[in-house]
Amino acid sequence: MTRKRQRTEGQPHEQGPAQLLGAGCQGPHGVEYAGFQLQGRRYYVGDTVLLRAASLGRPPYIARLQAVRAPARGPPEAAMRWFYRAPDVQALMSSRTARLEGGGGDAAATAADEVFFTSETEAQPLASVLSPCEVLGEAAYAARLHTRGAHADSVFLCRRRFTASSGQVGPLLEADRAALAAAADPTDPTEPTPALPATPNAPGEPAAEQSNAAAAAAGAEPHAIEALLGTLLDLEERLPHQAMCEGWQRERAAWAARALAARTPRDAAEAAVELLDWVAMDRPPGSEALQLVDVRAIGGAAGKHGAQHAKRARGAPDMLGGPTGGPAAHAAPVAAAELPAEYHGRWARERYQAARDVLVTTLQRLQAAAGQPHVLRSALREEARRSIGDTGLLDHLLKHLTEQVVTPAGERLMRRHNTQGHMEYWLQIPAAPSSAEELREENAGLEADLQEVRKARRLCEAARREAAAVAASAAAVLNQADRAREQTDNSGSPAQGRGCEPQHASPPLALVRSLQVALRQRDQARRRMPAVFMAGGQ
Repeated sequence: MTRKRQRTEGQPHEQGPAQLLGAGCQGPHGVEYAGFQLQGRRYYVGDTVLLRAASLGRPPYIARLQAVRAPARGPPEAAMRWFYRAPDVQALMSSRTARLEGGGGDAAATAADEVFFTSETEAQPLASVLSPCEVLGEAAYAARLHTRGAHADSVFLCRRRFTASSGQVGPLLEADRAALAAAADPTDPTEPTPALPATPNAPGEPAAEQSNAAAAAAGAEPHAIEALLGTLLDLEERLPHQAMCEGWQRERAAWAARALAARTPRDAAEAAVELLDWVAMDRPPGSEALQLVDVRAIGGAAGKHGAQHAKRARGAPDMLGGPTGGPAAHAAPVAAAELPAEYHGRWARERYQAARDVLVTTLQRLQAAAGQPHVLRSALREEARRSIGDTGLLDHLLKHLTEQVVTPAGERLMRRHNTQGHMEYWLQIPAAPSSAEELREENAGLEADLQEVRKARRLCEAARREAAAVAASAAAVLNQADRAREQTDNSGSPAQGRGCEPQHASPPLALVRSLQVALRQRDQARRRMPAVFMAGGQ
């Protein structure tokens, strides 16, 4: 479940012997960070580590780093999820049957390096971390042993889960397997990191410096690419709201949570490309300019696992920076690149121009011109989508080509809301009598007419309700008068017993007055009714 987070100001800072990494995010238990650095080694959320045992002679504890936070009071700490060794499981199951479900055999028959997945978490000081380790599933564990030998240091097998509350051992859940797969490094640390493609030198730039930033981003440090996540979070914080697409405010908290949870180069590339997709490719005039940042380095450092992200990043402008003229604070060196001339926004220039021509041709084929019936957005979008295909590019054109000249004849793409509230498009020729000022006046007149119609409807509805109330009141008075007359007729009089004609008693005076008041109210309501209602009532 994604919870709302609030960004905190400032750069990663040092707290005691451990240095916190990344930009802090306010969480329920304090300010949370992407990781920490201890004794020259960096640890990130999602890493599996060895912790110092509570007593001498015991092997180190094994846990996964769930969160790194700095509480309001006290030193920074880490939330750890425990993995139990086989002897620990045996000790906890001493009073129960030591059979292990789903795996066969008992605790003593487990592999020497096997650990058990648990759901138990506990806060531990950062200084208790000794070194990193790996906890892998069966397939990854077998592959790692094949690569490093039969006795790989700090590599553990996890194929079962232990529930301490019930003392049961069973197979891993799907969520557990997914967590193990996500924590596994997609590339073997012993293999060299693939080099990034060299970028052309700027005029006057020394040849030796052409790949410095790329080499720094893809260096030998295991977590260099993840360090860029702190850069992305800082960049996102400096991005002006005017430069982001609609809906970003609803999604930024979820994006920040996913970025903080990224652990592999592929995850880092995914977070970068996702942020890039939310940047509006056409910044409005006067908005704060964005500094250029080369996100292609992220996709390149991801290697074969990030090939698809690198492909997307190469087709996108490098627009993830802060204000122009001010140095951006990077968690790791990032290459800067100019916007390629062959691209228009995130699309190739040829692709963009072809889609624009298709849209104009579609409008001309539908005969959407001044003086002709305009085309609704839904119909135009459905017709153009068959040829363009990319709905993102199509929506971009429909939004940002408005009031721009789109044909050699000087025709402009225009749009407006019709009287039903639907968006409609047409091509406005320069010689058409309906100019932009006339369109604005027409829209203003339509809006005024609509307000008058709504006002008349409200008055009519109020008059109808009042007339209905008066009619109901008059009917009640008449019914009461009829009942009183019937009671008088049924009661009879002494004269009826002597053969005289029956005497009809007149209604009470109060009843007559009530009827007169009801009739006057009805007449007043009718006089207040507008002529439209009177015509409809007749």
